[in-house]
Amino acid sequence: MDKKGFFLGSGISKRTLFSLALLVSGFMLGLLSTIVAVKIYEDKSREGGNYFELRNEGHSEGLTNPLLDCSMAKENIIDNLSPFQSKIESEIKERIKRGDVTHVSYYFRELDNGVWFAINEKEKFTPASLLKVPVMMTLYDQASSEPGFLEKQIPYLKNGDFYQNIPIKKEMVEGQLYSVSDLIAQMIVYSDNSALFSLTKILDQQSLFGLMRKVGIKQAGMSEEELVDVVQYSSFFRILYNSSYLGRTYSEKALSLMTQIDYREGLPKGLPKDILISHKFGERNLGDSMQLHDCGIVYVKKHNYLICVMTRGSDLNKMNQTISHLSAVTYNNVQSQAE
Repeated sequence: MDKKGFFLGSGISKRTLFSLALLVSGFMLGLLSTIVAVKIYEDKSREGGNYFELRNEGHSEGLTNPLLDCSMAKENIIDNLSPFQSKIESEIKERIKRGDVTHVSYYFRELDNGVWFAINEKEKFTPASLLKVPVMMTLYDQASSEPGFLEKQIPYLKNGDFYQNIPIKKEMVEGQLYSVSDLIAQMIVYSDNSALFSLTKILDQQSLFGLMRKVGIKQAGMSEEELVDVVQYSSFFRILYNSSYLGRTYSEKALSLMTQIDYREGLPKGLPKDILISHKFGERNLGDSMQLHDCGIVYVKKHNYLICVMTRGSDLNKMNQTISHLSAVTYNNVQSQAE
């Protein structure tokens, strides 16, 4: 080092080295704070302990909790879920034996640690109004790349092919102009089939089919029967919770709309009134049989979970009761695990 404070052969002064040291220190402190702010959920009971999910703890207050990284083991069910799975299987068999339903498919997933199981998961169902969720996601994706898209005014159109089984409490006026945003809300909150029909006029159907392919659903027309299974459909809620398709702003917007749904049977009826649920139901009358489904995210402190129940039968009331009962059994199990 010469008298001026430079290292010979390097041209770096003491002052420069001091600045670099401060910069490195600041970076290390920032990295440490990030590590502290992130919680790693591990399932050491899986073979080899090779499963984890990494989530940002600072983003856990809303309806989403973005997934930062994960590693999946071959088996995604841990030992302490086995009694719970057996309980659900027993309840389903009892409901079928009683004649309340002819078929039930069930999916459960703890969203913040990733453990899950499914029952009769390969059975295919008609999505019915459940299709409105990927339609909403596609429209929000269009909005993310087209400024002013949600404010665009389009007419509310009636269509006789979109039969409305459940009466709409808040009607829109045929032919009147409404914003895309308001029509999306009408489609989701009131399950308005005419709002869905109106929105298909501006929907990017190729993007919709692309989204469906992402979760394993083959490209199909919107009226095709026996299209989706319980695991595939649940993926839409996982994508929203993880903010992996829309980004956090629109994922929160979508999940928020589904907390306002004007339907308190099915999954919500099996929960305490103060428990928040973001869900979507679907109903289809196929003449000789009926289908009723309800899927969503239940927000329980530190134990948010995804539940999806798809049923087939001939009595809507009993099918509703079956879904509500399985919802209650699921909630009670999650609560017992949390204590």
